[in-house]
Amino acid sequence: VFGRAKALDALGRNDEALAEYERLITDYNASEWHDDARLCKAEMLVRLDRLLEAEALYKESIGLLSDSDLLDEMKYNLGWVYIKEKKYEDAVDIFKELARRGTNDTLRISALLRLGDVYYGQKKYDDALSAYDTILKKYSDTLYADYAQYQIAEVFYAQEKYDSAILSLQ
Repeated sequence: VFGRAKALDALGRNDEALAEYERLITDYNASEWHDDARLCKAEMLVRLDRLLEAEALYKESIGLLSDSDLLDEMKYNLGWVYIKEKKYEDAVDIFKELARRGTNDTLRISALLRLGDVYYGQKKYDDALSAYDTILKKYSDTLYADYAQYQIAEVFYAQEKYDSAILSLQ
């Protein structure tokens, strides 16, 4: 069922794919593909801009799948849904949690980047700088450090601290 749903999804046969994901979720609760079906269905709903449905499915899945390997990925994706819905404080809560206790460095760094970006968009520049600075301090040897460094310059530029913006890029 999961393979069929993925194939239908890839072919753009959205209604059929969603129905197959739902069938797996509903009828095959013990399947090893159950959690993946929840994640794929929610991701598909996001792609189709059906954000309220995606949000509801992510929340339900997070509540039901507390021991799933996909739990943090679902939380991260829910944070993105919140950003798209302009529910910034909800997104901040999720990204803060994942930055603190995410299951791997890539997830923690991505959460910090999103946290900084949300704060930047809200003009909470000190909070944005803190998130980006944490990346530079803890993860300076990753490719994400370049993005964080650039964003720090953007924050200073937005604050009209042009000298600091230039210095931050050196």
